[in-house]
Amino acid sequence: MTRYALCLSLLLAGPAFSQQINVRSGAHEAFARLVLDAPPGIGWSLEESPTGAKLTLEGHTDGFDTSAVFERID
Repeated sequence: MTRYALCLSLLLAGPAFSQQINVRSGAHEAFARLVLDAPPGIGWSLEESPTGAKLTLEGHTDGFDTSAVFERID
C-alpha cells in the first residue's frame, strides 16, 4: 500500500515541473517588470552582474512560454 501511495504522489507531483512557465511583463514609468508564473515552493536564485541578471529556477528544465510577454498585466 505504501508503494502505491508513493508512486501516486510522484505521478501527481511531476506535472508541476514538466510544463513551461508563463512569462508576462509590465511597463511602468520608472521601471519594467517580468512576472513568471512558477509553481509554488520552487527554489530560485538570482545572480546580478554589471550587464544584467541571471535567474535560476531549481528543477525546471522545460523552458518558458513568452507568447503573452507583451500583453498588458491588469
